[in-house]
Amino acid sequence: LASAREAAGREALARVKSLRVTVDMKELTTSRTIRSQIWLEPPNRLLERQQLSLAKRPDQIITMGIDHGGVITTSRYVEVVRRQKRRELIRLSIGLLLTEPSELGLSVGIASEGTLDGNPCSILPLHGDDVDAHLYVSTATHHLMMFEEYTADHAVMQTKFSDFRRVESVEWPSVLSTSTGGTFVERWYILKFEVNPPDLEKQ
Repeated sequence: LASAREAAGREALARVKSLRVTVDMKELTTSRTIRSQIWLEPPNRLLERQQLSLAKRPDQIITMGIDHGGVITTSRYVEVVRRQKRRELIRLSIGLLLTEPSELGLSVGIASEGTLDGNPCSILPLHGDDVDAHLYVSTATHHLMMFEEYTADHAVMQTKFSDFRRVESVEWPSVLSTSTGGTFVERWYILKFEVNPPDLEKQ
């Protein structure tokens, strides 16, 4: 992980306290695309604002997420949202190198060597109270290649990071492709990165 942070831009990353990304989320099973803004402030905050186009309520804006233990949602399934957004916070915070795993309550095990799509990599196990995951790091570029986790029903969810580009002196992936059980279900295209943006409540 130290080599991944060095490759991405260690000094610039140290100045990132929060991050806002504008994302086009494409559901690969339906071809539907949703435009979202996501605020990340590890280790306790992830807020997402989506703009939906519904027949009865066009251009409806929905805000959801977790904020220092609280849950923001219109769903009655609060605990489900809490778990989903907690996993998303962990996946994005680590995938974008915004914080150390220990800050998220995770321990890192001993790395092993392997390959991903034919590319040599180091595989780091991550463990926590509700997390069982592996992080794949390229031995050639030191970029993070994939975050792999096991869900409560023992399914394997993989998020691959690609199309790296330099923003604010940091190399971040601009495409995140997620698969479940080996089938790609969603692809995120990050259109814009904003470092240390104004707080959501001020927008």
